[in-house]
Amino acid sequence: MRLALILTASLALTGAALADNELSYDYLEARYAESETDLNPGSVDGDGLQFNGLFEISNSIHLLAGYERLEFDDGFDIRTTMLGGGFAFAVSPTTDIILRAGFVDGSSDDGFVEINDDGFMTSAGVRSLITPEIELYGTYRSIEFDNIGEEDSMTIGAEFYLNNDFSIGPNVTWVEDTTTWSLGARFYF
Repeated sequence: MRLALILTASLALTGAALADNELSYDYLEARYAESETDLNPGSVDGDGLQFNGLFEISNSIHLLAGYERLEFDDGFDIRTTMLGGGFAFAVSPTTDIILRAGFVDGSSDDGFVEINDDGFMTSAGVRSLITPEIELYGTYRSIEFDNIGEEDSMTIGAEFYLNNDFSIGPNVTWVEDTTTWSLGARFYF
């Protein structure tokens, strides 16, 4: 139900799309991220890098890969690697709904103990060009880890196209008590 509300709201926001361009699923992306986890009392801050890549293998099917490393206060760090695939189908010439699935490998290390866990990821989202230069997107993702259980997240963001090959944009992701802001650049090929 929550996913349906997110998709409906995202489509309503982008219903007045003006662009004739198509969304690309061939790109490499690098992002700088700042993260904050609320603890009782206080919070823990961290930062790091995220790398993502998509490769379109047909008109609506693409492969995806991602790597993230965040280093938090007191030497605690988290690393996540993801491999999967996705299906995008157009609901208008400028708006796609995206369904994805993949495998996730995650680890955390506090300097004394390292914890590794694997899982399976599913996600649903929407991408829309509201003008030829501006894309808005939103994604709901769920990862079912083998040992630590389920982790749900929601991401919203924007891409500002500088030309046909390059865009920059911010996004924000919420996972339980953690909020991560990032700024990234995409190179389209």
